[in-house]
Amino acid sequence: NKGEVKEITPEEARRMISNLISISKKIGKPIVMEEYGTSRRWGLNRKVWYSLMLDEFYSKDGDGTAFWAFSARSNLTEEEHRIENGISLHPDDAELRGIIKKKAKEIE
Repeated sequence: NKGEVKEITPEEARRMISNLISISKKIGKPIVMEEYGTSRRWGLNRKVWYSLMLDEFYSKDGDGTAFWAFSARSNLTEEEHRIENGISLHPDDAELRGIIKKKAKEIE
């Protein structure tokens, strides 16, 4: 159904990331993981998923990442929540921002 999210396991996520990076290397093109993230609405442990995505991507020699979006404030309106689908990072997401910041320093 439209709008439904298929749950994937960490192993499936790792396999997808690995396969995409393998294809990019095979054809000699850089690969950037863009607009990644997990929604608060999906009930997943967001820290685990952000760490998994970043660690897997860069351990396989991915070229760059750009997470979904950062909101400068936590008190989004109902319409803003609908548009961002619970995926953007807010000021309240200090742990997630810390994961991203740590990975950025690791790959400098």
